[in-house]
Formats: sequence, structure tokens, C-alpha cells
Amino acid sequence: AALQTLILQDMPKLAIGKCTAQLSKVPSKLDKNDYFEEKRRLIREKLSDQCRQQTSSELNALYRTVRRGFVTSLAGRFPFTETKDPASVRGADDAQPDAVKQFLDDAHTFNDRYLAELSERVKKQSDANAASVVEFLTRTEKVRAFLLPMFAAKEAGAEGSYNVRVEFRVNQQRETGGNQIATWSLRSAEERLFLHGPKATTVWHFEDAVRLQLRWAKNSPDVPAPLRAPGVSSAEREVVFEEQAPQGKSYWSLLRMIAAHQTSVQDAAGNSDPSSHTLMYVVNTIPDPEGGFVDRVGSEGGKVRVFIRLRLTGTEKDKALKYPEFPTTAPVLKSQGQE
Repeated sequence: AALQTLILQDMPKLAIGKCTAQLSKVPSKLDKNDYFEEKRRLIREKLSDQCRQQTSSELNALYRTVRRGFVTSLAGRFPFTETKDPASVRGADDAQPDAVKQFLDDAHTFNDRYLAELSERVKKQSDANAASVVEFLTRTEKVRAFLLPMFAAKEAGAEGSYNVRVEFRVNQQRETGGNQIATWSLRSAEERLFLHGPKATTVWHFEDAVRLQLRWAKNSPDVPAPLRAPGVSSAEREVVFEEQAPQGKSYWSLLRMIAAHQTSVQDAAGNSDPSSHTLMYVVNTIPDPEGGFVDRVGSEGGKVRVFIRLRLTGTEKDKALKYPEFPTTAPVLKSQGQE
């Protein structure tokens, strides 16, 4: 019965990339004095050997394609950069969306066929780099799920997009000087949302510029210090935050804004949404040079710190999308010896 089960039920289900894990579920401890069980053991061993050889060959070839695509087209380009340092975000050119989609498609194909096999290698410690490769591919799948609304629609001939819900002046218990700002607005392409405005949601597409604009009140004791630097500029009573690629097209302005300003500062009132993105903006201020204030104490400038919150969704409006940790390097499989 066991031999018949192996031949008629187990063998037809075997698939390259998954057969090692599948065969591991077939019992191996058998009575060697039983003719049929001994035959089953021999067949299982030959299947295992053949599975390992074919899987290893195809796995290495396909992973080589995945890794080459990452190294040649994405490594060092945003959003495949470290986000802990805003300077590294602003210093990286943008990855082209078509190259990102091709990489994610190749990685997804690899994961569907071989991630189970690599996970087995991790368990058996048969490949020194298997664990780091599995981590790289796991991150890639999370990136794919996050970017899917941008690419799924494109495949259907439509323009991919995110729906972006904006909440201005959140986390007020953690802010400083926010009460001096009279106008809060966020512009995506040609649409502009305001604090207390009629709309709270806009649509963002590839290449749409994103700008946060803050204008100080006419009678505020402080005004923004004049500044023009990567990601921010200020003049008179207005500050504009806008993230762009240093060279070439800016495809990912919205994601750059999130990467450069996302903060771990918790909402003091406990109103934060774990599926949304809380962004922090800091502005150096100076005393109003017009001097038209009566309630100011001292003559030194200060810092204003304020927060907004963005919630991203795709076609499923009730499913929020959280900015994932993008991979920044593609590890080598020990068995490939790639540089």
C-alpha cells in the first residue's frame, strides 16, 4: 500500500523547487525485510537525488537572473536605499519603474518555485548564505505587495495609482510652534488638499510631484529662516517640502517624502494608526524681521516641529498599504560563487 501511494499519489505531485520538501514528508523508516517497502525506499532515494540535482541547477540559474537584475538596475537607486539617513535617500537617483516591475516579477517567479527549497537549506544549514537570500526574497515579496497597485493597473492598460488620505497637524501634543502656521496644504500633481478643506484624499501616480506647503500667520512672532536645501526651501512666511531625484526623472516623489520624513515618534494621545505613515517636519525659525509683535519673549530663533499623517490604499480602499523595508543588496548563493 505504501509503495502504491508513493507511485500513484506522491510522485505525480512532485514539482521542481518543491520536491525536496514534498519528499521529506514521505516516511523513510521502513522494514527492510519487506520487499515492497525496500523498493519504495530505493525509489524515494533516487527521486530525492534527481530532485536535488534538477532543483539546484534551475534554482541557481533563475536566482542568477534575479540577482543580476537587482545589481545592474536597482542597487543604489531609490527606493532600494537605506532610509535611516535622509541624505542617502536624497542622494540616490530613482530606479525606473519598468526595471522595478521586471525585478519583482522575476523574484516572484523564483519565490513561487524555489523559496520552499531555500527554506529547507536554511533548516539543514547546507548553504551558508541561504538565510540571507531567503531574507532578501521575503523583503522583495513585501515590496511587491506594496507596489502592486502601481503595476497591476498598468498591466490592464490603466495608470497605476495610490489613494492618499492626508491628515494635517496630527500628534499635536508632540509638536512645537504649530499654532503659528496658518495654512497647511499638500499638493499632488495639480491637486491641492488643505487643513479643514473639503477633501482629504488625493490620487498619486508615477512622476507626480508631491509638496507640503506651510505658511506662517501674518502676526506670528517667528517666521521661517531663509533656506534653500535638498528637500526644502523657505522664503518670507512659507516653507515648501518637496523630495525629488538629484538627476533625471523623479518617479517616486511620494515614496521619497515618506522615506525622508517618516518618524517613530509616537502619538502622545494614542491616536496613531499603525497602518499609516506619520511624517515629521522640522523648520528653523527667526524673529519676525518686521518686529510687529508684542507678545514675544527674547530675541533668539527656534525650531518648529509638526506632523502629518498619510494613509495609502490601492484598489481595495479598506486595505492600507505600509511602506516596507526595501532590500538594498542582493546576497550571493554559496553554490553560485557570484561576485
